[in-house]
Amino acid sequence: MKAVRIVAILVAMSVFAGFAPPQAEAGGTSRVKGYVKKKGAMVKPHRRTKPNKKKTDNYGAKGNVNPGTGKAGAKAPFKIDKTAEAGK
Repeated sequence: MKAVRIVAILVAMSVFAGFAPPQAEAGGTSRVKGYVKKKGAMVKPHRRTKPNKKKTDNYGAKGNVNPGTGKAGAKAPFKIDKTAEAGK
């Protein structure tokens, strides 16, 4: 009886797993196909955030984490104008 219950649960999980959207797609990413640059360097296929005009939602921005690599973003999303700071 326990084996039947376990098999039923596994079947249900596999059926419903097909209906769930992929996690990366749900997070606003797009796939980039691999390609070869002009100088011959190969770029592997990868994911990136979907293009938009925001600077704070990119994987490289501080406060964000790349879900594919687990690396934390290190770039400041906005440039600081040091000439304005010097005039104070």
